[in-house]
Amino acid sequence: MTRDGARFLIDMHIAIDGAAPEVFLALQDYAAMPRYNRDLRAVRVAATSEPNRVRLFTTAHTCVLLFCKTVHQEEIMTATAEASGGILDAELIPQHGAFAGRGRWIIRPCGRQRSPACMEIRLELIPAFWVPPVIGPWLVRRKMYEEAQRSSVGLEQMAQDSLPR
Repeated sequence: MTRDGARFLIDMHIAIDGAAPEVFLALQDYAAMPRYNRDLRAVRVAATSEPNRVRLFTTAHTCVLLFCKTVHQEEIMTATAEASGGILDAELIPQHGAFAGRGRWIIRPCGRQRSPACMEIRLELIPAFWVPPVIGPWLVRRKMYEEAQRSSVGLEQMAQDSLPR
């Protein structure tokens, strides 16, 4: 995690105990996001003319130190499925949200690592609101780490639930 002026660049690598294709499908279940992201208050998905692309509207309330904010975000989510997982790209719409920027989630088998699926995440976030200087890279990194832990557990559960019994 680095901060370059107003821009935050976040890179994460998360091992998930689940098959990569099922984890990728779980990641695309936007309506279920509040199950593993407790900051989300509302999620709405709108179809687009392209079958692999949706418009996602979220409302989240989050706190870092004593700085709390409710943010609304609109983004275009594009999913590219692959036999071994997939890629999810997000374009954050600054005119209708708290952030400009983009995100990319790549889900693939880990190979020789312990967990079957690995998720690489790269986010570029440019807030449309003032972020106090005290909220630097260390605090954002800590918040993102906590979110990643909760999200990976939720995605693991959703991926395992999708397997036939």
